[in-house]
This record gives sequence, C-alpha cells and structure tokens, in this order.
Amino acid sequence: MYLSENFLCFYSYILGIETKLVIDLKDIASITKEKSAKGLLPNAIQIATVAGEEHFFLNFFHRDSTFEAIQQVTADAMQRFLNSVPSASALPGSSTSGILRIRHELLFLGKC
Repeated sequence: MYLSENFLCFYSYILGIETKLVIDLKDIASITKEKSAKGLLPNAIQIATVAGEEHFFLNFFHRDSTFEAIQQVTADAMQRFLNSVPSASALPGSSTSGILRIRHELLFLGKC
C-alpha cells in the first residue's frame, strides 16, 4: 500500500496475479478497522468509497498507525478539496444553498 497526499494506491503480484488499485482520497466515504477473514486477528482495514466500492486490506503489522495515517491524509485531502471549491459569490448566477449542501454532506461523511 502506498499513500500520497492525494491517493491511496495498492499493488500486489502474488502467484502470477497482478492487482493494481488507485483510490482518490477525496472519494473515500469511510475507513474502518476490521479483523482478518477468520475474525481472529485485528489486522485489517476496510475502505469504502462514495461510489459504493469496498476494499478490504489485511495483514498489517502496524494497523493502528496505518489507519491513523490514512485518516489524517484523507482529512487533509478533503480540506484542500473544500478550499478549492469556489465561494458562491464567485459563481455567476448561483446561490449559496448548493455549495452549503455539498459542504454539509461532506461534513456528514466525516471528511473534514
């Protein structure tokens, strides 16, 4: 797993099967700590996107610190995204209700 200021990336090549995944941090709807498939070891993280995709990553040696890093970088990415949204007064013929609704929905999702 690779974490940048805008993306969470995953790459795996096991038994000839290549898996590549790139998730835009501002598209993450939730991040949860989980247990492994058998439910015994607390070593997994599940990430759900606003598009309804769910990704399950396991076998972390330091799951809690990885979880905190993903949360922090995701919050930073969302804050940058919200700061880049033009104010309602800058948009010709628009009202504040649309932008306020978007910000409210993002806050509800825990993005900032």
